[in-house]
Amino acid sequence: IPAHPSLDSYVNSFQRYDAGLYLRNTVLIAFGATALACLAGTLGAYSLVRFHYRGRDTIGFTVLALRMFPIAAIAIPFFVVMQRLHLLNTYWALILAYQLFLLPLLVWMMRGFFEDVPSELEDAALVDGCGRWGAFRLIALPLVAPGIAASAVLCLMLSWNEFLSPLLFTQNRSIQPVSMLLANLINPSQGIQWGELSAVGIIGILPMLLFTFLMQGYLLRGLTMGAVKG
Repeated sequence: IPAHPSLDSYVNSFQRYDAGLYLRNTVLIAFGATALACLAGTLGAYSLVRFHYRGRDTIGFTVLALRMFPIAAIAIPFFVVMQRLHLLNTYWALILAYQLFLLPLLVWMMRGFFEDVPSELEDAALVDGCGRWGAFRLIALPLVAPGIAASAVLCLMLSWNEFLSPLLFTQNRSIQPVSMLLANLINPSQGIQWGELSAVGIIGILPMLLFTFLMQGYLLRGLTMGAVKG
């Protein structure tokens, strides 16, 4: 326990190292990548579960195989693609890079949730005149809402802690996330700024704790249990 506790490290983090800017960038990038991955992953998982077409299993295995490749394995070609698209040093470069590696995980998680939803519910909606999009939006989507929430929390945690992508695709600190600020505080020439390093670490954790606390009511599975009874 320190003899004279103070908040100087927190003040220096915001005034000297501009932690607020890095935190804002992290929120924009992580939530943007998570939202994009949830949108594409939910639709992709629903297609793999409900539609029957040639090559469906192959597509599912290919999506899972993409998760096996670390970003370091495709760093150079991915950098060239971003460079040719003029996306380096932009938010979109990080959002697209993040969601590329979040998407396989989310597809396979959501695939399990959709498989738990009885297809008879959607068949009944189709018989009553509801289209396929309506059956998905009004029947399947509300039932897998806890699964979407759980997947979103996991994807947000992964994207919140990502370090290699911003290291590769950004040189401008105005769009870099908190993970880059933590790395910058470990400076061989100036030494490790332990106070600011700890303060920024705690500041970076708080938004994730708050988001998880707000989403805890939606993290429980099992809303489809007994859905075809009664």
